[in-house]
Amino acid sequence: MAKITHQFHRILFCAIVWSLCSFSVFAIDLNKYRQKITEVRDTIRGLAFTDSELSETANIRFEREIIKEIQKKLGQTEKIELQGASFEVNHSWVFDKLNQFDKEPYKSKNRTLIIDETVQRLSALETKLTELEKQEISNRTKNENKQKLDEILRRPEYQKPTEQEESFLRRKWREFWEWVRQMFPSPDVKPSDVSEGVQPISSFLQIVLYVVVLGLIGFVIYRFAPFFLNKIKTRDKLKKTTRVILGETIAAEETSHNIFAQAENLAQEGNLRGAIRKGYIALLCELSDRKIIGLARYKTNRDYLRDVRKRKEIFSEMNTLTTSFEKNWYGLNPTEEKDWEEFKQTYKQTVLKSEKA
Repeated sequence: MAKITHQFHRILFCAIVWSLCSFSVFAIDLNKYRQKITEVRDTIRGLAFTDSELSETANIRFEREIIKEIQKKLGQTEKIELQGASFEVNHSWVFDKLNQFDKEPYKSKNRTLIIDETVQRLSALETKLTELEKQEISNRTKNENKQKLDEILRRPEYQKPTEQEESFLRRKWREFWEWVRQMFPSPDVKPSDVSEGVQPISSFLQIVLYVVVLGLIGFVIYRFAPFFLNKIKTRDKLKKTTRVILGETIAAEETSHNIFAQAENLAQEGNLRGAIRKGYIALLCELSDRKIIGLARYKTNRDYLRDVRKRKEIFSEMNTLTTSFEKNWYGLNPTEEKDWEEFKQTYKQTVLKSEKA
């Protein structure tokens, strides 16, 4: 009977995904496109979970059905309309990732890495589309709209990682010395063209010029370095005004205690699923405040779990909370009162242990 119930849930899930798969050849607006990206991202995230009561063959067959529905939902390309201008976005990279996932052995760890990378890039795209929706676009021309979205889609957050480029300071240092060499080039004089007495004098004068230049550089650094250091510190403080955790923007004045209080309010209102998500975000804020993890805009919950892998004193509880978050936020079954109570109890245990870490 249990096996029939599980099979029914899977059939129901396929029906839900199929109902979302209707798409038009006509252009859609940014809001509908963002919603489609969100649905596809959440569906792909569900590929990371398998049914322990079904065989490996049955799980693989079900995964392939989901992949086919995702491909129908997303399509190779999508026409997007913005202020009367329409343009096409290519989704071939998503198809490539899904094909890589399908070709990996069933128990390969690479499958999880592929899903995490795909979800991360789709989350980045969703965030940028949300930002674009909120911007003032009434005075933009059609070409400006198209250029803005193309720029967003080319940003590195959801592109393949590239090799680290030359740092700003290193580049400026190199450019400075190139300028010095242009200002004071080495004399191209052959020994046969000058007397033996002139050549040592020329070398001496060149050394004097370099000493003067280095002295000026040292004076400028001594004089203006404090000013630039204060500018950098001020800029770093401004960067810390807000935090983005799992796609949710958290104000600088928000504390983990306040966020968890919001989670408890959601639970009292009956929104247990939202309460667990908010509670998980409160946990990440708490661990960040204690310098146990580092927050990043495009980190996933699995990235944060990996960050505490070496913290044996809290890893077990963190793993339990992450699993609960994934099951209740991304799962199909409704969240029950006992799920929230278990989450809350484990959350408090983790916070207490993190204080001693």
